[in-house]
Parts: sequence; C-alpha cells; structure tokens
Amino acid sequence: MFNFLFIFILLIINIISSKLFYIPFTEISGSYYMNLTIGNPYQKQLKAIDQELAITWTDNIFYNPNNSTFSKELSKVTLSFRKINLYGNLYSDIITFINEEYKPIILNDFIFAVIKNTKGYDSRVGGFGFAYKFSDLKYSIIHFLYDKNLISKRAFGIIPNNNLKNDYGKFFFGGLPNQLINNLFKSYCKITNKYNFWSCEMSYVFFGEISEKYENKYYQNSDYSYFNSAEHRILVPEKFMEYLKENYFKKYLNNKSCEYILYGMNYRFECKCDIIKNFEKLTFIFDSFQFVFNYSQLFQEYGGGICNSIIYNNHLRNNNFVFGVPFLKHFYTEFNYDDKIIYFYSNKKFENIEWDKIFPWRKTIRYSFYLISILFAILSIFYIKNKMKKKKRKDYKKFSERINKENQSIIELQE
Repeated sequence: MFNFLFIFILLIINIISSKLFYIPFTEISGSYYMNLTIGNPYQKQLKAIDQELAITWTDNIFYNPNNSTFSKELSKVTLSFRKINLYGNLYSDIITFINEEYKPIILNDFIFAVIKNTKGYDSRVGGFGFAYKFSDLKYSIIHFLYDKNLISKRAFGIIPNNNLKNDYGKFFFGGLPNQLINNLFKSYCKITNKYNFWSCEMSYVFFGEISEKYENKYYQNSDYSYFNSAEHRILVPEKFMEYLKENYFKKYLNNKSCEYILYGMNYRFECKCDIIKNFEKLTFIFDSFQFVFNYSQLFQEYGGGICNSIIYNNHLRNNNFVFGVPFLKHFYTEFNYDDKIIYFYSNKKFENIEWDKIFPWRKTIRYSFYLISILFAILSIFYIKNKMKKKKRKDYKKFSERINKENQSIIELQE
C-alpha cells in the first residue's frame, strides 16, 4: 500500500512539474517571441526564442537594475552576435513567466546580460538564449533548470501556433511531453560540432519532388545548415541564390515576371502572384529525411499582386542555410542537448532517402570498398599464417640445434 501511495505521489509531482515549464509564445513578424518579466517589481520583457546565443540578453532601455530589489551586478560582458560585438554587464535577478492558467513561474538568481546602445541595430532588442554550444553555455536557462533538478533532461520543445486552436504556440522546458508526440511520425538530424548552433547536415536541394528515376536538377550543399526560431526567413548561400536565378527563376526574370530585389541587407525574389503556381517544388535533403516546399509555401503575398520569396541570401554566413520559422512551423520540434539531436515530429510520414538510386556510383564505390576490405582480410590471414609458419620453422630449427648440442655434450662426456 505504501509503495502504491509513493508511486502515486511521484506521478502527481511529475504531472505538476511538467506543467510548470510549459510557456505560451506568440509569432510576431514571422519570429517566435515569449513574454516574461525581470526583477521585483516586475519589468516586462518580450524576447525572441533565439538559438544563436546561449545567454539571455536584454537592452538597458527595457531593464533598469536600480529598480529591482534583488538585482546583482556580476561582471562586464561582450556578446559576439552576427559579426558585431555587443557590450554590457551580467546581472542576476528574478525572472517570472506567466502560463496560460496565469500561474507565475518564478526563478531566482537567473543570470542574463544587459546590453547598452542596441538602438537601430536589432529590432528584437534582446533574445531568450537557447544556443547549442557556446562559451557562455553555463548561462543557458536549460542548463540552469537542469542543474537545479527542475527538469529531467537538457532539452526544449516547440509546438508552433499554426497547429493550435488559439494564437499561441507552446514552449516546453525539458522537451516535448510523450502524450503529445506518441502518434506522430518522427525523424531527426544529428548535431554537428562544427558550429555553436543547432546545425545539421543538409546535403542537397532538388527541384521538384524527387522522381523514381532521380533525374531532377539538384544543388549540392558544401556546408552545414542550422535552425533558429528567431529567424523569419530561410537564408541561403549566395551560390545557391545564383543557382536559383539560373535554373529556377531564369525564365521569369527574363520576362520581368520576377525581380531580384535588395530588401534591407538581403536579396530576395519578388514575383507576380499569379505566376508562382508555375514554379516547381523544392525538396531539401537532410541526413535522415527529405522535406518538400510547394510553391505556395515558398512565397508570401506582399500586396498589389506581388509575392515575395521566403528565401533570402545569407550575407553574414555565406556558406550556410539557416532554416527559420517558415520551416520550423511545419513540425513539433525537440532540441535535445543530451542526445545531440533535433527531433522533428509531424502528421506526415517522412520519406527515407534512397541514396543509391540518386547516385548509383555511391553503390559501386561502397561495394568496391567491401571487396577490397574482404581481399585485404584474406591477404592478412595468409600473411599471418605464413609468418606463423616461418616463426614455427625458426623455433623448430633453434630447438633442433639446442638438442643436437646437448646430445653432442652427452657423447663427449661418455667418451
């Protein structure tokens, strides 16, 4: 009876604790934002869910440490963010979240950065840091919660608001609850150690859905790709943009149905909305699955019969693809530090990639490698056997010589 009561209490605690770290978020201008407050009395904050930095940071116009009872200044800090250095101070203070039941979730002594003079630099004026690997990873809220035994694994999960009945998405500290993903199809990509971001191998982009004969035109990616829910676009290498202009948009650029336009610091395509239905789908190949964007998902209506592409050139990291909300909103995602994996969950089954059909020479090379390995193993066996025989003969010869010497000595003694 006692054991049953103990297990029941643990179950209740687990259910309550799992609710403690579910927070609503909203989509603003194509990026994911979370409401929180810092300090006592509360100072309201609206921060992007950002996978580029591990540390949470805010602008000094939104937080005044002198107005908080529990604020503590720790040290100077410099954040390297998108090739620009941001300067400020580290503080510890109380942070508070409000979930949909309006129950406050309060964390004491949370460390964050207060940056000075970011006006005109970044419209988000701060971010909630969820990077994969950084020198300041010790300031990550996921590690903060894990070290205090408030979550059972170092992970966070995102359910986008387009999959829900209300306007809010759901952010889960500690990963996605099993009851929400049990009936979904799962795929994943393994995290690389090359970057400080949630980066995975994204090998190819094919034009159209991959046919059975795999005769599509394709672009081969030479570097890794990463994911960030603070990004409202899909950023691509300049080389890929040139490839699109030549192979995907060429006809429409020539007849002026599309234009290649500088928007802010990035280039994008702007086309007449009535012609985008003529575009082929784009299929992105990741290390364990493929994802297809149809033409309607690749463009957003801008106004006046003009649609702009969600694809922009990546002028900061010119070798990388960056998949923002236009990609992530199609999945439930779990970013798992412990497993070094991003899990993708969807109602749609992921198609496995048959690489041997796409590139037959890979199969030839692999079988050749297998054959060479077998031949090498056989030759190694013969070599070892031959060496052992030689050693045996040599040992036998030494043994015979020793016996002969001993016999000779005995004969000499007898004489």
